[in-house]
Amino acid sequence: MVLPLIAILVLDARPYQMAIIGGASSASGLAFGLMAGPWIDRTKRRLVLATTDLLQSLSIASLAVAHFVFELHIEHLYVVAFINGSLGIFNEVANRAYMPSLVGRDRLLEANAKMGAADSVAEQIGFNVGGFIAQLASAISASIV
Repeated sequence: MVLPLIAILVLDARPYQMAIIGGASSASGLAFGLMAGPWIDRTKRRLVLATTDLLQSLSIASLAVAHFVFELHIEHLYVVAFINGSLGIFNEVANRAYMPSLVGRDRLLEANAKMGAADSVAEQIGFNVGGFIAQLASAISASIV
């Protein structure tokens, strides 16, 4: 997730502030986890997937806008962490519920295994690539200034 990186590199966040960011993201799961499943069962899953992805993108984009107008504060990161955590819960539930309609019941086990493997690879590689990009972007911005 990009929020801890922004907190450390841009806002010089303290350890307790990093803990609040993590707590805000986790608290959303506690707040909305139980109601996500029944609500997703009564709505169009594809619409939920598209909407949650769009809203997560907009909340991350709000960080960039706030940074460029010099109004980025740690509290903004707390709110974005809670919003993205909440939307992530609904997205994950809708994703798992939508899977049987995509692949059929007979191939559901294989599809879930492949999805889990892809998630694992993305998590392992994502942090390394993200760190490299952050270092590269930092070097580029330092050479411009």
